[in-house]
Amino acid sequence: MKSSKYSFLEKIKKFNKIAIFRHIHPDFDAIGSSFALKNIISLNFKNKEIKILGDNNDDFIKNKLCVKSDTASKKWFSEPFLAIILDTANKSRISDRRWEMAEYKIKIDHHPFVEKIGDEEYIDSSATSTSEILADLTKKLNLKINKNIAEFLYIGIAGDSGRFKYKSTNPKTFSVAKKLLESGIDLNSIYSRMYLRNLNDIKIMSFILNRYVVYKRKIIYYIIYDKDLNELKINVNKGKEFVNMFSSIKNIKIWCSITEDISEQCFRVSIRSNNVKINDVAEKAGVSATTIIKYLNREVEKPNTVTIGKLAKALNVEPRCFVRFI
Repeated sequence: MKSSKYSFLEKIKKFNKIAIFRHIHPDFDAIGSSFALKNIISLNFKNKEIKILGDNNDDFIKNKLCVKSDTASKKWFSEPFLAIILDTANKSRISDRRWEMAEYKIKIDHHPFVEKIGDEEYIDSSATSTSEILADLTKKLNLKINKNIAEFLYIGIAGDSGRFKYKSTNPKTFSVAKKLLESGIDLNSIYSRMYLRNLNDIKIMSFILNRYVVYKRKIIYYIIYDKDLNELKINVNKGKEFVNMFSSIKNIKIWCSITEDISEQCFRVSIRSNNVKINDVAEKAGVSATTIIKYLNREVEKPNTVTIGKLAKALNVEPRCFVRFI
């Protein structure tokens, strides 16, 4: 981490208005960390006006994992406020540009450093998730948590660690999870809501299983174009949620979802692995499948960032815009 945990505490005390921002297309960690932080501040500090701002995840709301983001009028931002940006290394991925209006900005993230966003930055790329960093920070600062907070933190950690299967999972992760379990959270309830499927999901799974590609016997990927999203009646975020269908295939090192996002003129690529730390492989803008293969075979020490054109050559994707990794 690049900043003192006590400085973080002092900034929370200083500002009466606090806005929490997360990345676009929020996943389990973005949702878990943002709602956990709001509740941590509310529980430990009096008279704080806290807003969670940014995109919603409609499926998470339907499955009762969270509620909708807050709303804030133009007047709310006319007074000094603290912005806390969670779970993103890129300014362009912050969901709500009003973070720029903050008098002071703090970033908490588990992705490798890409660009400076906050006046203070808490970065730990060895952590599974931003939720794990928050849980650890809460413990070190002796802040109180309750069952509701523990549940949100667990959702974030379990989601970004692939239920503790990804390479980033380490003894500290389990130590943090142990403390959260001691609060009395119901794992059966959490997992049933996190991974609840409906009948339309079966159609999506069928679509993917009929179109997936195995690349050099080490990578599995699937592509969902915008026209496919429309036919399946799903959004971009939903498209990547099925990536872990391929998490337990023998000899497969990497599995990816590639989803077209015409609103951002890009393909959203989600990369997962049980054997390789994806943060080490997909730094900054990301890497091509060919480069990942070379990395796995130790033919290169460090992969280069690439555009969709290079990724297209490796994966036979129609090149038309930049790739963004999520």
